[in-house]
Amino acid sequence: MDLNMEQLHSPDLWAEAWEYSRKNSPHEARKIRTEKESMQFWDKIAPEYGGMSKKGPNGRVEQITGFLTQEGLLNSQARILDVGSGPGTFAFPFAPLANEVIAVDGSEEMCSILNQKAQEKGLQNVKAYQRLWKDVDIEKEGWTRAFDLVFASMTPAINGREALEKMIQASRGHCCLVISTGAGKSLTRQALWKRFFQEDLQVNKDNFLHIFNLLSGIGYLPSIRYCQTSWAREQPSGKAVDALCRSFWMYMDITPEVKKTISAFVEEKTENGLFKEEIKSSLAVITWSCRD
Repeated sequence: MDLNMEQLHSPDLWAEAWEYSRKNSPHEARKIRTEKESMQFWDKIAPEYGGMSKKGPNGRVEQITGFLTQEGLLNSQARILDVGSGPGTFAFPFAPLANEVIAVDGSEEMCSILNQKAQEKGLQNVKAYQRLWKDVDIEKEGWTRAFDLVFASMTPAINGREALEKMIQASRGHCCLVISTGAGKSLTRQALWKRFFQEDLQVNKDNFLHIFNLLSGIGYLPSIRYCQTSWAREQPSGKAVDALCRSFWMYMDITPEVKKTISAFVEEKTENGLFKEEIKSSLAVITWSCRD
């Protein structure tokens, strides 16, 4: 493809590249579940989802919260919108540092857990609303330029230019989007993916560059910082099998044969009743100012 410099600065080019890359990724191309079924998946994993990430000074939540604090985006006056919030993975760390955190997620169970935890913690400045981001009408919600920071991390809700521009529409200050660089990996998922589909599980390595160039083409000045974590996780073998079956259910029917394959794989890696795996994560933290 021959491109001139003017084309390289076109936001349409990068929006199309992002869309093409997303639709042709193994995760998207192999997905067989409807949007409603996908929400049911998130509802099922909601109770344990918050404990999946490494905690501590080198965890992704702590690193990203630190980045935003250093840049002055988390402060006592800040009103924050957390898109695709899950059960409060970032909403709760943000709450003590901000004036208000409004969380939005498509999963009813995720929102229920977040609101329940907020009540238990006595946090009056955190509230979750069940909304699919694509269905949110920013103007009707009264959210046009209503937030000092619009934040989204590793969420399928931000899946194209329209979703990205909706984040911008809601911001009177800054936006932050956290997305995989494609360098992280779970050896377990990669091995099983190849066993089931006879192909390598390739994570999009260029999406964050497509988004960066799209924002630049629109006229913003995005910056990127990188967050890398690595941790080991162990859990009872039965629980690990159930979790992997739920995960692969998005891409295939979990027949007795499929479950048998997963069970055998987990058994090979189990010691003293515990299944152990190493997970690596490499994320791009993209921030940009939406001020005129």
